[in-house]
Amino acid sequence: MLPFHFVDSSLRQELKGKSGSLIGNRITFADGTFQWNDLERFGIVVLGIGDDSSFLNSIRKYFYKLHFYSDKPSLIDLGDVSEDPIVISACLINLLKSNVLTLLLNPSSATLSNVYSQAVKISKDISVTSIAADTPVEELSAFFAAKDPKLSRYSALAYQSYFADPQYLKQLSKQNCELMRLGIIRNKIMETEPILRDTHLLNINMNAVRVSDGGAGQLASPNGLYAEELCQLAWYAGKGESLELCTINGVDTANFSETTVHLIAQTLWHLVDGYSARRNELPTGDNIKRFIVDRGREGEELVFFQSSITGRWWMAIPVLGEIDNYVAVACTYDDYLKASALEVPDRWLFYYQKLNGI
Repeated sequence: MLPFHFVDSSLRQELKGKSGSLIGNRITFADGTFQWNDLERFGIVVLGIGDDSSFLNSIRKYFYKLHFYSDKPSLIDLGDVSEDPIVISACLINLLKSNVLTLLLNPSSATLSNVYSQAVKISKDISVTSIAADTPVEELSAFFAAKDPKLSRYSALAYQSYFADPQYLKQLSKQNCELMRLGIIRNKIMETEPILRDTHLLNINMNAVRVSDGGAGQLASPNGLYAEELCQLAWYAGKGESLELCTINGVDTANFSETTVHLIAQTLWHLVDGYSARRNELPTGDNIKRFIVDRGREGEELVFFQSSITGRWWMAIPVLGEIDNYVAVACTYDDYLKASALEVPDRWLFYYQKLNGI
């Protein structure tokens, strides 16, 4: 028996006779005939967590009424499931093994831990990114227990120093995690694109947003990301070919504002829009240009790649002890410029140390 509580028909009835470009008139709604192999026909899945249909349906109410112009991707809304860990595990296994982007609404900390645990079981080489005002280390024990920590990556974006326990930050630094506080993102948001491009699992905690823009959670801070910045980050993530699952949480479902659910709906829209702009690029092939930065001594060249189609950049991180072996990591044009000025980019050094256990 399927575990889903399917979408209330009244939400769908509201859209009848309205524009065909509305997401609610383009999305497929799962029903009792749904089978897991049906996911082969879809690119994006929406799934709510918990029994608070008022909150989840409020998000849907706004999301369904947004216009979307691209012919792709195809979406399906599976409805909601309870927070029973056995039920969620079964759903996650099927979703993570399918070639879809899952948008998971309102997971608890326990569910997030379950998400990471299931992902680690399926693949040891995963990248997790959290957008939050604080540092949710307690949710990451399963992720940090991955078989090969050199390949598994965690990044914390938009944290605010006064909310982040310095012991947690120290722990994350020891785990070779990539940290980018709010001030850095505010000054140059493009620096987040390589991180989000390589991300497999993304969690967006709404406490990262300032309360006047729709931020939520116990922090409800006057400072944080602007709404536009959150949507830009979501677009970068959606466009990244690696992203398999995005979770959105951090809202008190018993006391939420219309601004918060409206912002969540627009964040979902930007994830979908980013997905529609995917190009499935790898730093190989005829459309890739290769740049070698000569640092003056043999064996110290830095290698970069650029797509002639999208203009995106990667850098080759050599793996010591393995002849002609490297890992291509997403980067920015600024990283290439810094290398050309005979400076070692921070991102290159970070991943060189991580991959080589230095």
